[in-house]
Amino acid sequence: MPALSDLLSNCPLVAVQDIVPVDASYEVKELYVPENKLHLAKTDAEALPALKINKVDMQWVQVLAEGWATPLNGFMREREYLQCLHFDCLLDGGVINLSVPIVLTATHEDKERLDGCTAFALMYEGRRVAILRNPEFFEHRKEERCARQWGTTCKNHPYIKMVMEQGDWLIGGDLQVLDRIYWNDGLDQYRLTPTELKQKFKDMNADAVFAFQLRNPVHNGHALLMQDTHKQLLERGYRRPVLLLHPLGGWTKDDDVPLMWRMKQHAAVLEEGILNPETTVVAIFPSPMMYAGPTEVGCF
Repeated sequence: MPALSDLLSNCPLVAVQDIVPVDASYEVKELYVPENKLHLAKTDAEALPALKINKVDMQWVQVLAEGWATPLNGFMREREYLQCLHFDCLLDGGVINLSVPIVLTATHEDKERLDGCTAFALMYEGRRVAILRNPEFFEHRKEERCARQWGTTCKNHPYIKMVMEQGDWLIGGDLQVLDRIYWNDGLDQYRLTPTELKQKFKDMNADAVFAFQLRNPVHNGHALLMQDTHKQLLERGYRRPVLLLHPLGGWTKDDDVPLMWRMKQHAAVLEEGILNPETTVVAIFPSPMMYAGPTEVGCF
């Protein structure tokens, strides 16, 4: 499969027209601490003050750590946050599509305790999982965030409710994640990183990859769309187009179908041949669901 940088050099029009920006050819930016520095980083993390994070925060840590939000170096600083909120993209170093804020929140008490620190650890369920370096605190203007991201401030919306209950401060900073994140729910084998997926497609000799991201079971309309896309790619001369079936694996609202059952349904769709198991990769996308409509669809 040709690299995106090769595509851009051979088809400059896609860059000129901003269909695929040149900056999108950057390598995936993972935020895990390198193996040869891990012991020192873990020792450092144990000595630092800590901020407790919840499960949704941890899911965003995974999104950042694995490189899904390349080129971010960590949770958004105020400049990045405002660019995202007002323009649906990052502007420094070229236009990069990123339309939903990836932020860490803090209470007044957390800010008083941690503001002025050059670094602090992030603690999830009693374990220090990451270090946030050179942190930057800025106001969490919740109504503005919700109005711009969702077009409403109604607290009946499940993610808006979550935002309104969060702390009044946001923290940006450079993230160093100590270990790969596992959830031990029987589904970790499906949680492939962008780098692992690139290698997987290469091993499959894919010359085109098309992705379908969803938070629901596959229904007939989904299946027809994926089947037709595969057919059209073959008609255009591609020899081995591969489908990435990409179920969202982070937080969803209570009445959504749980991830475990969705994965079982996806497996049944493959077993019955509705989608070709030989040319389909099922991999979980670790992000929480924001229910932000087109704003969210355009992000990843």
